[in-house]
Amino acid sequence: MKYIILFLLPSVALSQQKKDTKISVAIADTTNILNKISAVLFENGYTIEEKNDQLKHFVTKRKTLKQSSTDLVLRILVKDSIVVMTGVMYSIGNF
Repeated sequence: MKYIILFLLPSVALSQQKKDTKISVAIADTTNILNKISAVLFENGYTIEEKNDQLKHFVTKRKTLKQSSTDLVLRILVKDSIVVMTGVMYSIGNF
């Protein structure tokens, strides 16, 4: 998922290393950025659970990843021209 979003938004990744716990992306054009991010999430099967336009923050509902026994919740925060993405992964099923 993170690679899809990075390719679809006109941006430059600021921190993208193996041990990073979040993705920070600098956005050149912030016009309607919340709507653009919402559209990308929707196109990839995510549902917005909580959206705060004043704080520029949203959280997705849990989504089961394809061919996996893992659910993912994305949290996205927009600060000026930086988009910060974090996520929480949940294991499902019996292991």
